[in-house]
Amino acid sequence: MIHIFSIKNFLLCSFILLIGFGCGKVTPNHWSDIIPEAAPFVIIPQENVSISDVLDAPYSAMFDDITPSAFQLAGELDEISSGGATVDAMILFTDTSNNWQPVWITKSVSGMMRLLKNDYQKEFEQNRYKFGNHTVEKLYISDRILFIVEIGDWTVFSESSFGIESMIRSLNGQENAMSLTDEQLQPGSFIVNTPSLDKWVQQLAQVTYRPFLSNIFDGSGPASLQLTDSETEELSWRLAGSFELQDTTSTLMRSVGSEPAEFSLDRYIPINSAAFSIVRLEPRMISPSDLEPF
Repeated sequence: MIHIFSIKNFLLCSFILLIGFGCGKVTPNHWSDIIPEAAPFVIIPQENVSISDVLDAPYSAMFDDITPSAFQLAGELDEISSGGATVDAMILFTDTSNNWQPVWITKSVSGMMRLLKNDYQKEFEQNRYKFGNHTVEKLYISDRILFIVEIGDWTVFSESSFGIESMIRSLNGQENAMSLTDEQLQPGSFIVNTPSLDKWVQQLAQVTYRPFLSNIFDGSGPASLQLTDSETEELSWRLAGSFELQDTTSTLMRSVGSEPAEFSLDRYIPINSAAFSIVRLEPRMISPSDLEPF
């Protein structure tokens, strides 16, 4: 009886340990492990730059036009961390509406979360919630709500709870994470996740055209563009890079990847166009019109 009882105890303890390990948090080895495959753009600043450095960068001005997020909220976190929260990446994430939201990934600073909760959480409010074995804190800054969570060695924050939850799902394997190489993850890069850009284009297009825009970037892969200072007075910064196309691609990707050649436009481009692009497909093999019958 003692022998049987010991075996039962051993099996019970093993079962409890397995449950405990199965319910634990998954820790990322690198911040790129939590980047969702659906994220269209990832900005990787230079090494050891603070949140204020990113906000003061020349390219940050364009974010005011493409996102409703108040960037001064990020500055509040930088002040509390005394500039110690260095930025590893910032994701421009498509939110549930027609807006983009930046999601910041910074190295965690000891004690920063405690100070933020003391300063920016309220009594009698839902100050936090559990999601995927992680606790997402809510910070009430002015009239905005900032969501923040610690994931491994990193602190992630955004006004988009949807973006943060998508990153947690990617870490837990419930969503696909973006596949990026070490070469693409170099500091000073701007990653364009081309396969997911159809979702971005659909946000900008009329609803009528959205079904025709699905999978228009099939056959492409993430492009890592290098962010450098421009040598001209007209431009303060520029992006340059390339990406490879697969053998089977969409019509749009085939037209972009075709060899350049002269051709005539079959319609005029209006003079008041804000922007336009000229692409071409490989010409179809048709019989020349000047052949004489035998």
